[in-house]
Amino acid sequence: LHNRHLRRALALAIDRAKIPRFTHGGEIPSAQLVPGTPIHMLTAAQRALCGVAPGPPAVALTMAGGTRCYLPPPGLDYVLAAARAELALAKQEMGAAFPAVLHYRYNVGAEAHKQIAEYLQAAWQRLGLHVELEAQEWNLMLADTLSGNYELVRFGDQGSIVNPESEFLRPLLMCGASQNRGRYCNP
Repeated sequence: LHNRHLRRALALAIDRAKIPRFTHGGEIPSAQLVPGTPIHMLTAAQRALCGVAPGPPAVALTMAGGTRCYLPPPGLDYVLAAARAELALAKQEMGAAFPAVLHYRYNVGAEAHKQIAEYLQAAWQRLGLHVELEAQEWNLMLADTLSGNYELVRFGDQGSIVNPESEFLRPLLMCGASQNRGRYCNP
């Protein structure tokens, strides 16, 4: 989606804290791009290392045997009034080009993906948006996202090394990176 206000409205309309209640997967809700441990769950030593105190929902990633800390920038967490304000700005900027329908794709094969898709559809419908869900086979979804053939898509990532820059940020956000499906590019 090319309009930043529309993207922000979609992000702000999602109450991520509700998702683990129906997926039962033990997920930690977070608006940050890079995962971590909720700050309120860190030990006193980890909080000192990170220079944080228990407070608003946020995460920190301790690494290198507890000698380094990464604090991901805050994401756009659930604020329905802000979502409505961003949506109004999107409609104003886009005018007649504002989409009548948004299409959200998720891959088949896991019931949780469908449940999350239905939850997002309901959240976005509360904003007055019409969202159609499209279940798609995994390999076809991979091909479509690599070619840019989608509007909204369910995608996830799991880290295998504790290095947020090389594991999450570079592959997802670097200009020309093969996993940069959103095609974000800012040298």
